[in-house]
Amino acid sequence: MQPRLLTVLRCPVTLEPLDLEIIEQTEVFRDTTRASGALVPSAEDREPEVIAGWLTAAKSGYRYPIVDGVPRLLVDTRLARPTDPTGSPNAPDQSLSSEYRQTVEHFRTQWENYAEEEKIFGRDVEASWRYFRETLCPPDVSDDWFRGRSILDAGCGHGKYVDALSRRGIEVFALDITPEVGRVYRKFHRRSNVHVVQANILHPPIAHGTMDYVFSNGVIHHTPNTRGAFHALGRLVRNGGYLAVWVYPFRSPAFATVSQFLRSFTTRMPRAVLRPLCYLPVPLLSIPGWEAYSKTSLRNASWRECAQVVYDFFGPKYQTHHTPAELSQWYLEEGFEIPWIGPDPLSAAARKAA
Repeated sequence: MQPRLLTVLRCPVTLEPLDLEIIEQTEVFRDTTRASGALVPSAEDREPEVIAGWLTAAKSGYRYPIVDGVPRLLVDTRLARPTDPTGSPNAPDQSLSSEYRQTVEHFRTQWENYAEEEKIFGRDVEASWRYFRETLCPPDVSDDWFRGRSILDAGCGHGKYVDALSRRGIEVFALDITPEVGRVYRKFHRRSNVHVVQANILHPPIAHGTMDYVFSNGVIHHTPNTRGAFHALGRLVRNGGYLAVWVYPFRSPAFATVSQFLRSFTTRMPRAVLRPLCYLPVPLLSIPGWEAYSKTSLRNASWRECAQVVYDFFGPKYQTHHTPAELSQWYLEEGFEIPWIGPDPLSAAARKAA
């Protein structure tokens, strides 16, 4: 963790500023990004990096650990004590309530097994940048607009977007509820414009109105409260900034009935059983009406990559589907302008009214 992250970090319960208590600190040479996207070691002086410590909210007394360089600001309001996950500093997610643990463990297993693949959802790092521009950005927002801006990747998962955005000189704040944020941190902590935090997207530990661009790609519909997650993220956007989301679309009553029936079994399966079973329906991804939302199929990805997409759909406990009208209403209720609706298959972005 870079000490300057304190300027935007807040207690996820009370939203008060946090004080830093350092237990272990080192110094690193940061990588810098050239215009070409190449990363080179900086010739400047070494910069501090906090490896272990505590973040404390002075008024409330809530304390959050920094473990292996990552601030762990998990909150679970379903517990009598919402910050109980911090009771085990080395594994704060293990104290989450049962409502969360299934989803957290599903995605932990997914990125533990698939995150180092060259392509995720059929896209490598550069393709992820193109997908971000085409699917999560209104056409009137240029590449130049992003330079020097602060972006929150809410649910960073595999880290491909963190890589692509930071290579372009963008200040990236990467947030995820799973312990796999540690892997993302280890890959990118030398980049001075990357900050990684483990946190609950329903209670993001970020100061309101500090982010130029907040996006959440395929995440909020896997939370216990999709609308609540949208509201929480909208509050982080500064006036004139943007909020972009990608959510599962509502396809048809028939698709919803069949998928819900299957998921009533698959979400209760042991992950070691479900993962190999996900290879079986891969050919179905090429059938119209049953293709993956990410457009991943054997035409553009390997069998293993396709199986990961199946696992992504059938594993997590929480899953909601939405319509463009519903999403548009959310934006207006949160003080955003009429949203741009993207092409794949239900993405949207809008500017926060000044």
